[in-house]
Amino acid sequence: MIKRTLATLASVALFASAGSAFAEDTTFTVAANTSSVSFTSDAPLETITGTAADISGTITTDLANPTSTTATITVPLASLRTGVDMRDEHLRGADWLGTEDGTDQDIQFTISGVTVPDGTTFAHGTQVDATVTGTIRINGQTQDLSAPASVGYFVLEEGQVAYLAGPVLRVSSEFEVDIADFGINVPGPLEMKVAETVGVSVRLTATGPSDTEG
Repeated sequence: MIKRTLATLASVALFASAGSAFAEDTTFTVAANTSSVSFTSDAPLETITGTAADISGTITTDLANPTSTTATITVPLASLRTGVDMRDEHLRGADWLGTEDGTDQDIQFTISGVTVPDGTTFAHGTQVDATVTGTIRINGQTQDLSAPASVGYFVLEEGQVAYLAGPVLRVSSEFEVDIADFGINVPGPLEMKVAETVGVSVRLTATGPSDTEG
């Protein structure tokens, strides 16, 4: 359900908090070139898949206290691609994901809290399951969210992995969104071709300051 969307954001936040000895706020920045969001609309007569890129955002956390994590992730509608240009234009329009005045053309996730098992810590190569809470904004409308997420923490040496170095958070999340919750209604002629519930897959990579320990 919609509420799982937050999983993505939350995951990142969780990563940051888990892998350090510092009891102070640390900010991780989402790496656009290694992050993506994809969706699948699986209706009776047609399956539509799409991807979005150019994702941006930050996660701020006390590395010794993951529950204090906050984050904001933005997915620009302009980067949405389904393989059909005309369909992409329609999806970005006011009848679907955009707003009438065109002023709210992004999807935004906001994380306000993270829950992890007692005693959870992060070190290089660890993977942790968490629950995140916050909001998601689509089509100019905002809904509360709560979702599971999987987060991995890595400390990379310079040149070990292309485009990445230092402390890295990798977040994975799978969830569903009910488009009616955001005021999006499927026209009668398209009911057999556009699903009311859309599956979303989020893969986020975020990098922290080089002096962050893990």
